[in-house]
Amino acid sequence: DLNGAGNTMTTSDRNKVLNGAYSAWNFQQFYYKDGAAPETVTIYNTLFGLIESGALGVAGLPNNLFNIGRTEDGGTINPFD
Repeated sequence: DLNGAGNTMTTSDRNKVLNGAYSAWNFQQFYYKDGAAPETVTIYNTLFGLIESGALGVAGLPNNLFNIGRTEDGGTINPFD
């Protein structure tokens, strides 16, 4: 179930994460090796597309909704210019 049953994040808290008031960052890195089998590339593209389209319901936040970023892992979270 991609809708994250049991998730209690309120709209207010969600906006705090998207705008950097909360640093509730956790993300999944997706990698595949050059020359991967077509089936592997299809699965990768499907998963990445679901995440970025917002199809995860309350289970995830697409990157394009964030108004903040950081230049390195563990770095300071700053608003986008």
